Amino acid sequence: GYNFFCQPLVVSTDKNEMRVTNALWYYYFSKAIEFMDTIFMVLRKRNNQITFLHVFHHSTMLIIWWIVMTWIPVGEFHASLFV
Repeated sequence: GYNFFCQPLVVSTDKNEMRVTNALWYYYFSKAIEFMDTIFMVLRKRNNQITFLHVFHHSTMLIIWWIVMTWIPVGEFHASLFV
């Protein structure tokens, strides 16, 4: 009975699921804070410290964790992304 694309939106009030969701949000927020070091390097004109790998890592972490936060807490693919 599980359809990958057309599940209804699930709203859970289970304590354990909310703890996992909160932990995931804190981790996502920490990735945004870690990206701030790149912003500060640019503002301080420390271009020798900024490498492609550094920017690639921090920007992809934000993208990947945005995807995780969109899909994982409800336990399914969020079809509204394609509406």
